[in-house]
Amino acid sequence: MSFPRYALMYYDTSNINNTWTLLNRYFILEKNENDIVRGTFLSDLWFNYKIQEDSDIYFMILFIENRKQYNFIINLLGSNQIINENHLPNINNIPINTKFAKSFILTKEKIKNTYGEMEEKKKNSHRIALYQDNCIFNIEMMKHDSCYTIGLPNFEIN
Repeated sequence: MSFPRYALMYYDTSNINNTWTLLNRYFILEKNENDIVRGTFLSDLWFNYKIQEDSDIYFMILFIENRKQYNFIINLLGSNQIINENHLPNINNIPINTKFAKSFILTKEKIKNTYGEMEEKKKNSHRIALYQDNCIFNIEMMKHDSCYTIGLPNFEIN
């Protein structure tokens, strides 16, 4: 595995394990003439996650510079140190020393509203945009039969 990389982590409050997951795929980056950095997953096979209506899903995009930092993050995730006493991810106090880390929450209210909008418009997919500072995180909500998934994450840094 070569470095540096932009990685995606997620945490689902409906997951009984109460753990963050660091995906083993990394964003493919491009930079345009206006110095806007874009990261995308090339396939929904890289991340396609079944969602529950009653959960909040936390996401974090972080910059991993080298193998040492990657190993530190893996050890940190294994120890559940970034979960607070309420068993929720503590996205505002992530103890990861990195040049870039942005966090986003796909709330149960946003999920429920998106379900309703998709049903009303008879659409099988809907793009959701979440924001933090100068970073936009997009994720696609898709309907397959009676289940809903999220996938095809991408981000843009201005």
